[in-house]
Amino acid sequence: MKYFAVLDSNNNVVNTVVVDDEACSTNESVEGEIYCQNLLGPGTYKQFSMTGDFRERAAQKLGTFDFNKNAFIDEQPFASWTLDVSNEWVAPIPQPNVHEYNNEIIGTYWDEDNTQWLGTTENGTNLVWDHNSSTWNLA
Repeated sequence: MKYFAVLDSNNNVVNTVVVDDEACSTNESVEGEIYCQNLLGPGTYKQFSMTGDFRERAAQKLGTFDFNKNAFIDEQPFASWTLDVSNEWVAPIPQPNVHEYNNEIIGTYWDEDNTQWLGTTENGTNLVWDHNSSTWNLA
């Protein structure tokens, strides 16, 4: 099976389609794009790998295709996050590397309004990550 992303005029991924291996003989070939146009109608189609073997990652709806990088880029999760050199979105504050508080596992999540990491322990204790001291504090 070959996988293709359907792009809109702004290079946003609006859909993905799967076609037979006969669609193209090599990865990233124009023949696969033409096959999709003939099968599905006019539009821009870009092949991707489900394993990221080429074009960096699998295409996802709401993501984009960057023609200059020849890569699919996932949707930006939060406005404050930036794209790194590996085309991965990163938070302005690195994700905590401490995953326990008082011997309880912490579930972490990003708080965009306050641009900080928050956490909740297994027993419901709410925490705030202090990136300067690399410690969790009670919220």
